[in-house]
Amino acid sequence: MDFDDQTIPAGRLPPGKGGGDPAAKLVVLQGDIRGQILDLADSELQIGRQEDNGLVLASEKISRHHARVYWDSGGFWIEDLGSFNGSAVNGRALKSRQPHRLRHQDTLQLCDYQLLFLERGGAVGKLDLSTIYVDSAKVRQEAEEALRNFLEGG
Repeated sequence: MDFDDQTIPAGRLPPGKGGGDPAAKLVVLQGDIRGQILDLADSELQIGRQEDNGLVLASEKISRHHARVYWDSGGFWIEDLGSFNGSAVNGRALKSRQPHRLRHQDTLQLCDYQLLFLERGGAVGKLDLSTIYVDSAKVRQEAEEALRNFLEGG
């Protein structure tokens, strides 16, 4: 399995980012789409269980429009959209409709789904992929190598 086969493109780069590579990625660590990697290249990615979201999470615990991740003021932000079951970053519950600045290696919890936020230029030395669950050692090795290359800008 090739790493690129697991990456879901999300559109164009955020304003002012330039280049052709995504500025950040979300890695699904838990949930029915575990192992998927999503390029955060759009100015906004809406997450929820309804089909009109950029990232559809098929769980009755997830609200129709649960949260959004977006680029603004030189960084990526997450905002819970008033979801019924809430959202958390690094174990801390987000307040509804109050944006939270995302940092490299933040862990997002949306009900049964856990996602890892990786930002280009994040500290490679601090990269800890021990929480990524994959089906085979080869896929894990390819994912680690590709993510390191991404973080190094290569």
